[in-house]
Amino acid sequence: VAALKEEDKPRLFMEWGTKNTISEISSYGKGSSGNSVCSFAGGRNIAADLPEYPKLDSEWILKENPDVIIKSLAPGSGNAGWNSTDEAADILMSYIEGRPGWSNLNAVKNNRIHLISTEIAWGPDGIVGDAYYAKWLHPDLDIDPEKIYKEYLEWFMELTYPEGVVLGYPEK
Repeated sequence: VAALKEEDKPRLFMEWGTKNTISEISSYGKGSSGNSVCSFAGGRNIAADLPEYPKLDSEWILKENPDVIIKSLAPGSGNAGWNSTDEAADILMSYIEGRPGWSNLNAVKNNRIHLISTEIAWGPDGIVGDAYYAKWLHPDLDIDPEKIYKEYLEWFMELTYPEGVVLGYPEK
């Protein structure tokens, strides 16, 4: 992705947090960790020129009309991810349905809206989150985030991979 021209990189909107409303949506701007991941993974952050952690309103996002949306969310109850793709799909669907007009966004119309667990998005296992971002921004990229996470856990952390746990949805 490093060789891509800027205009060939998909425009990405990244959201984080659980207390967002239509008029106050947390994102990642200039100098933030999310902005770095977006750039590293080959995307163009639509909020890159805004302060580090801007609060945006839905109208601004509708006007920007991103190609891809990634919602970063903590699964809760001490879980690393969600119990099934159905559970993750329900969360993602209610997220979109709760935002008037978002069904008209390019990212939604083209099924390029994703949910990622904060457990793998940042910190030591953030390389897995980076892989998900790269795969979602560039679907033809030959990268397997789940395989990377399994190797990371088993080889470096000497932990068992949590089979069946959904860390990023949809995977492709």
